Amino acid sequence: MTQSVKAYPFLGSNQEEFIQSLKNSVVPVPIIFATQTQTCKQLANQLARYFQSGQIKAKIIDVAALTPEDLAGPFFVYLTCTFFMGDHPKSALQFVGKLRENDPVWAEAIKSKYFSVFGIGSLKYKLFCKASDELDAKFTELGANRVMRVSRVDRNVPQGYEPQFQEWMKDLLDNMGIDKVEESQSLYETKVQSKYPFIAPPKNYFWCKLLERKQLSDNVVDGIQHYYKFELPATNPYKAGQHIAIMPRNHRQVMNQVFQNKIIYLDDECKQLAEPEQLVKMNVLAQEGSNLPLSNDFYSVWDLIAQYTDLHSMVNQNVLALLAQFARDENQQKELKMLGDTAHSDLFQKKFVQTPSKIGDLFQSYNSLKIPLHRFLEIVPPMRHRLYSIASSPKLIGNQFLELIVTDVQWDGINVKTGETVQQRGLCTGFLYELSGQLGDYQSTYFDRQGMFPAQIHESPLEPPKDPKTPVISIALGSGYAPFRSLLQERLALSQQGVELGPMCLFLGIRRRADYGDMLEELNTWCKNGISYTYLAISRESETPAEGADNIPMTRGKRPETVKITYGGHVTKSITDNFEVFGDHMTAPNNLILYCGKAGKIPEDLTETIIKALIKYGITEQEARKMWVQYLEQGRIFFEAW
Repeated sequence: MTQSVKAYPFLGSNQEEFIQSLKNSVVPVPIIFATQTQTCKQLANQLARYFQSGQIKAKIIDVAALTPEDLAGPFFVYLTCTFFMGDHPKSALQFVGKLRENDPVWAEAIKSKYFSVFGIGSLKYKLFCKASDELDAKFTELGANRVMRVSRVDRNVPQGYEPQFQEWMKDLLDNMGIDKVEESQSLYETKVQSKYPFIAPPKNYFWCKLLERKQLSDNVVDGIQHYYKFELPATNPYKAGQHIAIMPRNHRQVMNQVFQNKIIYLDDECKQLAEPEQLVKMNVLAQEGSNLPLSNDFYSVWDLIAQYTDLHSMVNQNVLALLAQFARDENQQKELKMLGDTAHSDLFQKKFVQTPSKIGDLFQSYNSLKIPLHRFLEIVPPMRHRLYSIASSPKLIGNQFLELIVTDVQWDGINVKTGETVQQRGLCTGFLYELSGQLGDYQSTYFDRQGMFPAQIHESPLEPPKDPKTPVISIALGSGYAPFRSLLQERLALSQQGVELGPMCLFLGIRRRADYGDMLEELNTWCKNGISYTYLAISRESETPAEGADNIPMTRGKRPETVKITYGGHVTKSITDNFEVFGDHMTAPNNLILYCGKAGKIPEDLTETIIKALIKYGITEQEARKMWVQYLEQGRIFFEAW
């Protein structure tokens, strides 16, 4: 039998001493997370649950609330992510600052402790996982003992970061002396009822209702843009520039396939088939890492699977290994075990990664699976919310309404049963589109929940400056316009109230005029009302449309009263073409730079583009680069990239 090699072997000098220190300690292991988008918080919850299944006490701590006293035990875990310029999440800046200064209190708290660091980043950036690398090195410098090498996970790999996180967790517990996590222990108990009730949202979420959808772009190219309008409870206000976290549900087609295959049962012996309309009460025995409802409500089987499991997540080896025990067909069981074994990663990659496949597709191929409902909820990855930049201001449209601009996500996947290529839709964008098809025709059933879905409001790095007179340069790509639309609405509302505004210019890059449709005329509104100067770069159209067909007039002046357009170039060209306006803003006292758009080449080019624009403006290269460094050091640049 092939022996798999551990990806994260123990690196300390004495593993037995480390394990014994854990056994002797009565202090829960601190799982510290630093996060900007809640990803590391979710992973911290998952790790705590994994620790619990291995009989290890743990305590989840936001790094912003971390104290030296929290590190009283022999071991701690740190989970973090890295942003655009190699930055730490905002919540970690104070802690990181203390470490960089070699603060004696923190140095003493960390000295001689064991630690492990898990980091997420993007290989699209040159400073990949710099935040996790820095703290891994700093903990060591302060005298702490590294249990295993720092994990450096690329969040953009096709199968997602989940399989890599699962591998890291398993090796971590192995290095802690936990041979096997108890897999047979149930975290849920099931009771059945017969009447459909109106239920509470998941813990820490509120119900949000979809009111309107409008397609903005044509269907010629990929990435169709949609406008959505929602209604929020009066008890859950939001601010301009913030994020909304949408908890989607699995698509109707995927759910139907699961129930048609008859794989889920209400009892451990798999004799009582779980029907979608049946109502059950879930007694959650372990809360850490679970987003399952903690109320005493009854939930339909459909609701539990649609809302609390992610059937659209990519297949990973951990799920295959756990499913194997429930296959009744011997050949299917052997195949699942083999594909779930890390020793056969090459076969797994060939079957499931080269052409991505969803977990929901597995139940067509491995049709002998019979799984108790509570085990199904444990094995399939939990549903997680998706963050979207809010594209409205409550000051302009009202506190109970919220708007989004969303780009559809689509890709080619594979049907694991037939081998045919099929078009896949992104989970959340597809869910919103599917939900909009029921507008005005909601039925109070387990299928649609009256058109509502769970949501949260989150902070964002692109919220409006506290002083409305602060000068702002905003740079956006495609749907990256959304948070700036929120800021612009805020400024319009303040202007209508007679508030004095500082200057703002918006540099927006899109592919074609048809990508934004009627909303392009809205850009003129900001100019006409003195809210912002707007410069639009259209990269895939090289010629000015015929006169009369262009409802956004071209302008040549330095301070346009309507949108100024650059054809056949990216937003970087628009910045250098309009260097006078850009330079005026860059040299204004307290000016801020806000960027929202895709990661990769464009944001990396921004530094040199800004330097070139400043040189054309009349500043020497040396002074321009010095100015850019000062912007970074003074925290006057804010990036939000995906």
